[in-house]
Amino acid sequence: MNKPLNINDIANLAGVAKSTVSRFLNGGSVSEKTKLKIEQIIKKTGFLPNQSAQNLKSKHSKLVGVVIPRIDSYAVSRTLMGLDSILSEFDMQMLVLNSSQSIQREINALDNLSKQKLAGVVWLASKFTSEHNKVIKQLQLANIPILIVGQTHPTLPFIAYPDYEAASTLAKYCISLGHDNAAYIGVAESDLAVGKNRWQGYLDVFKSNHANLTRYLCSFSMDDAYQITKSILADKKTYSLILCATDNIALGAFKALAEAGISIPDEISLAGFGGYQFSEMLHPAITTISLPFYEAGQIAAYKLKLMNQIMLNEDASVKQLCIEQFNSSSSANCLKRIDATHYQNRLTLDSDHIFTDFHLKKHQSVDLKS
Repeated sequence: MNKPLNINDIANLAGVAKSTVSRFLNGGSVSEKTKLKIEQIIKKTGFLPNQSAQNLKSKHSKLVGVVIPRIDSYAVSRTLMGLDSILSEFDMQMLVLNSSQSIQREINALDNLSKQKLAGVVWLASKFTSEHNKVIKQLQLANIPILIVGQTHPTLPFIAYPDYEAASTLAKYCISLGHDNAAYIGVAESDLAVGKNRWQGYLDVFKSNHANLTRYLCSFSMDDAYQITKSILADKKTYSLILCATDNIALGAFKALAEAGISIPDEISLAGFGGYQFSEMLHPAITTISLPFYEAGQIAAYKLKLMNQIMLNEDASVKQLCIEQFNSSSSANCLKRIDATHYQNRLTLDSDHIFTDFHLKKHQSVDLKS
């Protein structure tokens, strides 16, 4: 097997110094004649430069660290896809570290990234602790830009969804359909966006309408939601509606209801949150709030690029993203046949980039059961 070529081989073949090839690979100053010669040698030999070595030598790193809470998540995968689609246009790459919803693994991942030469860090966060603050300071001392996705933060730049407002919107919609006694299956409030803000959005609307909303806590697991829904049914509660913190939780509830022979929405209504693709494949489709995870990933890439320019003393500015899209479909039982309201998305970002518009995927509701 032939030994892979290295930078010395390319320099010898091109008849130039190793430092000249290094400058070329890292975007430094090289004469047009020499540049053309090196390009021809690289093309002819199929030489692939070591990206890690380039990052160490170059002022401009092309590697972005991404810390995620879990791999098996529709929201995470869509965000990563959006992020990668734009980073690739900047010739940048992702280094993805999965915490598996472990706080310690998450802190270790951030600590590891603080010791590397990176263009920045995108962190799909769920909670913030004093230990997190320590590694955040390490990243800042290393001049590595940090961008939070999915949560708000008092000092760091972030991209956040309007979880409270969106949950309030869905709650008002369900109240308007006559649901005044509902169950809510959600996650712990240590997750500020999903656990606290969504719950509070639902609760405030139900309280203001003198309606009852009972909370049941579970993890993000579909299996947990399935078991909790089975326990709710075993207790013979007379809920007309089950609200879920995510579409994944709603799918677990859907399975339990189907196994029990309970018709949705004739006997009980079901709503999720997130607008996951599979929610439209079920029959009936799950009423949900659709969040633009893919587009948020794209915007995160643009924002990180701008932050990187700021760090390098280039002119740029960034602001918070705030997006919402309401998606109403057939699983929420209604008192009369209506069309869903189209809630326009909201987006603010100081840049010249034009992002994708978001539209309501309309599903016709069903009549009140006899």
